[in-house]
Amino acid sequence: MTVTDTTAGVVATGNATFTYVVTPTVASISPSSGSTAGGTSVTITGTGFVPGESYSATFGSSSVTATYASATTLTATTPAGSAGAVTVTVTDTKASLNATGSATFTYFTPATVSSISPVSGTTSGGTSITITGSGFVSGRSYTASFGGSSVTATYVSATTLTATSPSGSAGASTVTVKDMTAGVVATGSATFTYVGTPTVASISPSSGSTAGGTSVTITGTGFVPGESYSATFGSSTVTASYASSTTLTATTPAGSAGASTVTVKDTTVSITATGSTTFTYLTPATISSISPVSGTTSGGTSVTITGSGFVSGHSYTASFGGSSVAATYVSATTLTATTPSGLAGAVAVTVTDTTIGIPATGTPTYTYVATPTVTSISPAAGAMSGGTSVTITGTGFVSGESYTASFGGNSVAATYASATTLTATTPAGAAGSVTVTVTDTTASIAATGSATFKYRPALTSISPVAGPTAGGTVVTLTGGAFIAGDNYTVSFGGTQVTGTYVDASTLTATAPAKSAGAVTVISRTSPRRSAWSAAQPSPTSHRR
Repeated sequence: MTVTDTTAGVVATGNATFTYVVTPTVASISPSSGSTAGGTSVTITGTGFVPGESYSATFGSSSVTATYASATTLTATTPAGSAGAVTVTVTDTKASLNATGSATFTYFTPATVSSISPVSGTTSGGTSITITGSGFVSGRSYTASFGGSSVTATYVSATTLTATSPSGSAGASTVTVKDMTAGVVATGSATFTYVGTPTVASISPSSGSTAGGTSVTITGTGFVPGESYSATFGSSTVTASYASSTTLTATTPAGSAGASTVTVKDTTVSITATGSTTFTYLTPATISSISPVSGTTSGGTSVTITGSGFVSGHSYTASFGGSSVAATYVSATTLTATTPSGLAGAVAVTVTDTTIGIPATGTPTYTYVATPTVTSISPAAGAMSGGTSVTITGTGFVSGESYTASFGGNSVAATYASATTLTATTPAGAAGSVTVTVTDTTASIAATGSATFKYRPALTSISPVAGPTAGGTVVTLTGGAFIAGDNYTVSFGGTQVTGTYVDASTLTATAPAKSAGAVTVISRTSPRRSAWSAAQPSPTSHRR
């Protein structure tokens, strides 16, 4: 294009180019439908499109840029729109030319995908999948894409499609659905995990009790988080738990003695692992009793564990309430151990064959006993002939334990009454004070502390045996263990008079006035001893 000054007859220097544009036409659009969310890539077909021109495509009332592709095609991405058909027009915005003709694009509300089941399957494909969501429409065609590999999906209901997984590589794959009729991809997706066939290589420990209960780790490859596994020991199946891509854990079921083949199955996708391993069931030893059944809280008590099935050359531990010590093999029926320290009270005793990692059956009880104490005895005195019922007071006495009480070296059984009292019957003893100590013979523990018990002399006869009620009769009392220098009183039916020491077996006293039928009771006091008294075992009557 040039410019001429017609008045001066002069042509302007320079020139420009002007392009005549034919009015374009619109004939069709492909695909002709898409999601109300927009985003569908479409090709608009027509004529007269010119490179270098700018175009817009209007979908109903929403315009977007359309890009020149060729003289007969433009491309565009649909804007969001309401469900239903809209008219599509094109404008050459550079030349301000509206194309003639139009096309129709139909907006469809997309379906949604919320989940799939099962969520995993074999890499070889063929797993029947149920796809759950909403907005599926009867009569339309659907495809399901598993990580880019598409298969036909079958309409079941407005919320359900079914499909069969294609083959794929091991790992997680995104599943999407497309409405092929509407050309609309469903919103949402799900994850499907392709699972390769796992392998089993080994198990640890490789042996355990026929009673079951052994915690084992199965090593292999190809284990997948989220999958469910089972482990079969011979013919018994238990759950196996995912630990890592190379390990599962399980607890052995009960089994018969001997070797058992162990296999693994991914129960989620019904895949049996290749390979297997061997677990050997061993008959556990049994514990029937221990002796002694109690000991000090400080430990150090030698115990004998009796049972069966102990094996020479195997190593054993004995656990006392969770504290383990070495147990020594003696015979097929006997182990020995030394107790560790423990808190007062009963604990379970268990034995483990550490050579094969199997706990023995049976759990006897061992009682840790704190050292008891003795603080007092009541009554604190009694006859030299023994037979006095006494209560020994202290602390730390334990029900079920056996006790002895020593009276100056003469021991008798003491009976548990409570945590603070024992009862006993005194043995015979010589006149005077003796130290009383207590021993827990079950646990071989000597109580700390002691008490004092006094043996009293007893009268054996009185002469004369009668006298006037006015008193004044000199009476000779015969017995034993009277002590020179001690002061004595003699009670005639409650009335006391002075008793005079004659010799170790004789006292004399003058009877007071009294009614007939007095019972004589002797009482001794001494400057060297505290007062004490004793009633005759067989009271001697002094008739008045």
